[in-house]
Order: sequence, then structure tokens, then C-alpha cells
Amino acid sequence: MLNRRDFLATAASVAAAGSVSPAFAQSAYPDHPIRIIVGYAAGGGVDIVARLLGEPIKATLGQPVIVPCVVVVAEGTPVHNPKELIAYAKANPGKLSFSSSGVGNPQQLAGELMNFMAGTNVLHVPYRGSSPAVTDVATGAVTMSFSSLAAALPLIQSGKIRAVAVTSKERMPQLPDVAPLSEGSPGLKDYELLNWFGLFITAGTPPEIVDRLNGIVNKALKDPAIVDKLMPQGIVPKTMTPQEYKAFVTSETAKFGAIVQQANIKLAD
Repeated sequence: MLNRRDFLATAASVAAAGSVSPAFAQSAYPDHPIRIIVGYAAGGGVDIVARLLGEPIKATLGQPVIVPCVVVVAEGTPVHNPKELIAYAKANPGKLSFSSSGVGNPQQLAGELMNFMAGTNVLHVPYRGSSPAVTDVATGAVTMSFSSLAAALPLIQSGKIRAVAVTSKERMPQLPDVAPLSEGSPGLKDYELLNWFGLFITAGTPPEIVDRLNGIVNKALKDPAIVDKLMPQGIVPKTMTPQEYKAFVTSETAKFGAIVQQANIKLAD
């Protein structure tokens, strides 16, 4: 089960989450400690981003941070690129499996979207976290994993698993030799699934405060000191206006919802 962790910003900070009264003047906001609420386990990508944004700049709101997922297999698997991956899956229908860090997360959706678009039949095996999900690829318990680069990189570097595709349309700067999964077959030409992190603030927050925080975060996500810590984790900052971010969330909600329906994904009671 995922744990909820709260990060308490200082009184001088500005952060996502927390009540904001329209009576607050922009120059006076905030006048009390405000929490960044992270609903995931410590040590993961969301935790990393929250710490980097919350501590150095004391400002968060409204910007997605993109984590293109990576597809990995055991070193001994006869797969080296997206085309070989899809061919291998089609040659072994119902015999292969892919792991993820849990039911309904972007990693599972990435695998289910591959199944739907490419016509493959790879069984999803959920784990409680990225680390065991990737480790069991190396041991052969599962065939492949859709994982964050941060979780997979140590095993990739040690030669125990191999990165064979990324789920973004472009190659990741950290893995320039690994092609997008969209190159795996004609049916995958429009394939893309991004595991993104976003920051939100309480509904009803005055527009001037939203714009102020938006500007602060835009600047922070361009700071080389922040970028240099995010990039090795496979995290690529992307700045947006509040309006662009709203449109992005709406689009991604529709996309993820369609995958959930197609794959008949249901959370256990």
C-alpha cells in the first residue's frame, strides 16, 4: 500500500495544496506554513520532485514534470529494440508477462496500451513498488517491465537488464540509443504514454496568485541546479502556463480513462 507523505514548507514559501482565501493580497501570500502533499511512497519520482522544488525554491504549482517510462528485459532475453520486442510478444501470445509498480498506474497503462495498439497479449503482474518490479525482470520471474528510469538504471548499468524501448515519442537524453516503442510496429506509430507529475492548488485560488506561483515554478524548472538533479532520474522538466496545464490534464485524463476501459482495469477492494 502506498503511503502518504506530507512536506511542510516554511511560512515564507508558496506551495501547492492548502486553503487560500480570496481576501489574501498577492504580496502577503502566504502568511502561514503550507504543505506539499505527496500521495506516494518516499524515494520515488514524485518524492524526488517534491523535495527538489519544495526545499530550494519554496515554490510549487501547476507544472508537469515528464518521466518518459522505459521498457526493460533481462539481459539474456532475445530482444534488443522495439521491433524485436513486438515480434517476440506476438510469437509468444499469452506466455510473456510485464511488471509494474501497481494496478492502474502509468506503467501498467503503458503496457496495456502496447497490448491494445500492437495486438499483443502480455500479462500484467503488479508489484508494490518499482524496485521489486524491476528486480524480478533480472531474475526471470517476469519477462519485461515498464518502469521509471530511476528505478531501472542501476540494473541497466550493472548489465542485469537491458533497456529496449521508451514510451515517449522522442528518445530520452539519458538513453540516446534506445528507440521509442512507437517504432515497434505500424500499429504503434501513434503510441505515447508519459508518466508525468503535476502540482495543483486549491480550487478558488485567486488568478493573480496562480499566475505568480506559475512564474516562480517556470523559473525554478529552468534552473540548472534543479535540472541537473532531475535529468539523471529520467525526469525532464516542462514548463506550461496554467491554461496550457489545464488543457494537458484534460487530454491526459481522457487518454488514461480510455486505456482503463479498454483493459478493464479495476482496483481491488
